[in-house]
Amino acid sequence: DDSLRIGVDPPAPATARQATEISDLPILQFSCGKYFCLEDEDSVTITVIRVGNIAARSTVRYRTKEKTAIAGVNYIPTEGLIVWERGEVDQTFQVPLIDDQHWAV
Repeated sequence: DDSLRIGVDPPAPATARQATEISDLPILQFSCGKYFCLEDEDSVTITVIRVGNIAARSTVRYRTKEKTAIAGVNYIPTEGLIVWERGEVDQTFQVPLIDDQHWAV
């Protein structure tokens, strides 16, 4: 079977509006830095965790980016918006995979 490794870049620095202290902001992080899957799987699930201040609603935009996997060949480009309501910690999004019948690392 083919396998595919998906790496996750750290997010770009964010600008905090209306936050008086950095401790007022939630921290968003991926559940792990790399995701491994087989290409014959339909998709890979990416989990984003919110820690710190979770008392308010939070949003973040995401999009896939080519590195070792090629958009349109190994996966379908994906972008969207993740929303956490008050008290929510975990959210996920899917990246659809394409089985090109070639070995990829």
